[in-house]
Amino acid sequence: MNKIDKIPSWDLSDLYETIKSEKISQELKEIDDDIVYFSKKYKGKLLSLALEDLYEAILQYEEIKEKIEKICSFVELITSENILNDEISNKGYYLKEILEKYSSNIMFFSLEINQFSSSKVSEISKNENVSRYIEWINNLRSMKFYQLREDLEKILIEKRSTGKNSWVRLFDETIASIFVEVNNEKYSLDKALDLMSSSSDSNQRKKFGLSISEEFNKKEDLLGFILNTIVKDKEIEDRWRGFPKVDSSRHISNFIEPEIVDSLFMSVKEFYPRISHRYYNLKREYMGKEKLSFWDRNAPLGFAEETKWQWKDAKEFVLTSFSEFSPKLGEIGNLFFQNDWIDALPRLGKISGAFSHQTVPKSHPYILMNFYGRNNDVMTLAHELGHGVHQVLAAEQGFLLSDTPLILAETAS
Repeated sequence: MNKIDKIPSWDLSDLYETIKSEKISQELKEIDDDIVYFSKKYKGKLLSLALEDLYEAILQYEEIKEKIEKICSFVELITSENILNDEISNKGYYLKEILEKYSSNIMFFSLEINQFSSSKVSEISKNENVSRYIEWINNLRSMKFYQLREDLEKILIEKRSTGKNSWVRLFDETIASIFVEVNNEKYSLDKALDLMSSSSDSNQRKKFGLSISEEFNKKEDLLGFILNTIVKDKEIEDRWRGFPKVDSSRHISNFIEPEIVDSLFMSVKEFYPRISHRYYNLKREYMGKEKLSFWDRNAPLGFAEETKWQWKDAKEFVLTSFSEFSPKLGEIGNLFFQNDWIDALPRLGKISGAFSHQTVPKSHPYILMNFYGRNNDVMTLAHELGHGVHQVLAAEQGFLLSDTPLILAETAS
């Protein structure tokens, strides 16, 4: 089998060779030195800076933030494929602690920008150079009324590694450690979920469904405790920041009015009986069942045989579709296949799900998914590749301007 027939795993060496790379240690030292210099030069002085000096300060801040994010991105990527590897997980945890300390030490910059008056912001918007960052400044100012004192903000950042992030790590490790046994054969949770959803054999779907439920029941107390702890963590921070509702922080980060989201939610909910309820009732009747069990919800209907996709065929199908829409879309999408920016090979210790990680503008995105050859896998590949192309195109805006609200990112994909 030649290379194109194989399901790929990614090559992270464009970031770093290994999590023990000496290059990481060197760059951490550079970041530390940069922050010391930056803080000494600008802390407590932003309000009195001339606009050209402010522009220079933002450029330096952007460079430091990108250096931090580069290492952070690598840690997230390498741990996502090695969630059960204690050595990698522990090293990643250690690096994140350092990076969070660095982030807290430059927190003053965004807090001081939020002290700018409206007239100062207006001046910035008219300046030839610094006006480039006016959108970023306005986005920062959207959190102006919810930010805390600098010392409290620093505590929140530095406690991430021992707070919510630790519970998320425990959740990921717990899920990755679950194996499902059916007919004396063990399956990873990701594979078991795939077979429960895609098998045309009703009895097999039931076996996998019940076995998955049994394994989750064993972890019920732990998973429930993790969820409740994370929820309480959010409630405490939201209360201190003064967010009026549980979803307020999300709406602010998405730059959208809550009324629009509420209207969309109610519109979709009103259509439940006419679309989803009707669909599942028709499916129940077609399958000859009194009621659908959860393992039947995504079962194939059998109108046509499920296509078993080879990776090379999925690649060709997606790239052809992209190219027909826009040749440039297909051209950029092909870079992900040519350069090993995609990890689609299912394996032990790899997280389930899928994502396209933006990393930093001076590098490139990486895509993670688990490819089993199903129709849904091809759709997942197309979806994540859409994110990836968007991220490649956005990179030319630079680190501070290349990020995008979740609702826009999902629309682009």
